[in-house]
Amino acid sequence: GGRLAAKYSVTDNLYIGASGYGYKIHFDDGLNKYDSGVYGGNVRIDYIGDVVFVRGGLGGNIDSFDTGPLLNGNEITHNPTGNSIYGFVDLGKHFNIGNDGWYVAPFVNVGMERLHILQNNKNHFFARGAFDGGYSFVLDSMKYTYNLRAGVNTLGNIDAAFNFSAWSEIDDAGGNVSLGLIQTELGMSGKVSINLQIVF
Repeated sequence: GGRLAAKYSVTDNLYIGASGYGYKIHFDDGLNKYDSGVYGGNVRIDYIGDVVFVRGGLGGNIDSFDTGPLLNGNEITHNPTGNSIYGFVDLGKHFNIGNDGWYVAPFVNVGMERLHILQNNKNHFFARGAFDGGYSFVLDSMKYTYNLRAGVNTLGNIDAAFNFSAWSEIDDAGGNVSLGLIQTELGMSGKVSINLQIVF
């Protein structure tokens, strides 16, 4: 799939962003086999102070399933659709470690998600504890950042992600590579993403 995002700087510390995305998924566990599509978007606001940061977001998805016929109560349904909404707020504090570019940023998170497919509805409210940590430095007008994020929430989900980014202060351009893992009640899954960005 793919994702398109834009971010606007309101002040030096306050940012507003929006993104849209679409993904095609193939699922096969030996017993169940189907294709699906996920299409959605979100908006978010970030306040990144010198010490304290606050991040919040709200979004939603429309999900389509290529399953063939399904029993939905007393009726037969073909290729159902579903929808979901989600939101979160992060509150954390940033600590610089020495003067060498090392930092750690522990934060707490509260969030919600609502899922609806056919007659099935799920509403989850959760809290999460996590941290960001990493190292950044500037070399020949390029800023390089290595970042690790890990957390666990009250639903029992565990996640971790590693990110490397390079950014040119002169050209306002750069990119990053991200590797992520998450363990949920459905098992473990992973994601690899590459992002290129230019500001004009």
